Amino acid sequence: MNWNAIAALGELVGAGAVVVSLLYVGRELKHSSTVARVQGIQSTNEKLFEWALLISSDADLAELMMRVEKTGCGPEDFTPREAARVAYVYHALLSLTHTLYERRSEGLISLQELDRWAAQNRGVMGTPYLCKLWPRLRPNFPEDYTAWLEGRYNLPKGPPDAA
Repeated sequence: MNWNAIAALGELVGAGAVVVSLLYVGRELKHSSTVARVQGIQSTNEKLFEWALLISSDADLAELMMRVEKTGCGPEDFTPREAARVAYVYHALLSLTHTLYERRSEGLISLQELDRWAAQNRGVMGTPYLCKLWPRLRPNFPEDYTAWLEGRYNLPKGPPDAA
């Protein structure tokens, strides 16, 4: 066997090793992507559970949120303390929804999961209370997210001075 044949055989074996390596790396990337997606869904479900637990474990807070959602009460219908509690709940809900929005942007949850969450919260997110509170909360969130929220829940559009 001459050196040219040995070199050609070496190149062939090397090319085969590169192909096998690329297939392996591709499979590992796909697996890592799947794991990240499952962890994203699990983490999202944990956050949703924590939010539900926050409301359901406090009878007074649950009562306030029911008044907001079912009767259309606004901030003026509550004591300052009650209004502050509701505002904090809304800030927590908007922050959680922002987390879900970002996870969708990163591909960790599907658009259907984000839409399901948005639909489930239409009652509490589409209240006159949040419409009045939104101009104060809006600056805390990125523009792309606020535009999505405003379109999804018919919140007042634009920066606080536009409301």
